[in-house]
Amino acid sequence: MITAAQLREFVSALCAEEEYEPVEGRWVFHSGGSCCCCTDSAMKVANAFGGRVVGYYSSNNKSASIGGDRCEGHDFAIIGDRFIVDYWAFRIAGLADRPVFDLNKLEEREKAELLFGREDNWRDVFVWSGGGPGNVTV
Repeated sequence: MITAAQLREFVSALCAEEEYEPVEGRWVFHSGGSCCCCTDSAMKVANAFGGRVVGYYSSNNKSASIGGDRCEGHDFAIIGDRFIVDYWAFRIAGLADRPVFDLNKLEEREKAELLFGREDNWRDVFVWSGGGPGNVTV
């Protein structure tokens, strides 16, 4: 059984592998992918824990505080149909006070709904093999 502590530890490991790539002028993960792309970090979490990547277009999820006028949409990981894991909202955007939300805990579920909107607005994100930025469909 996966625990919130394991997920937080994984996010800490992602933070430890951030490095600045001077040629392109961006922050990347040492293991590949952009730190500033929510989909890239969500894929890392989902792949490591057998979860899935979900997301929404901001125009279809007015109940979410992440998105809106700032971006077209947002993606994050769901693990065990219980945990939301969002490195990007926590580490990069500073929009979440934690990287892991346990949907079985009422207080955390309520916080998650404020950030990510209602679950019925989320859609599975499919990433093509050999993906990378730009190879994502919602």
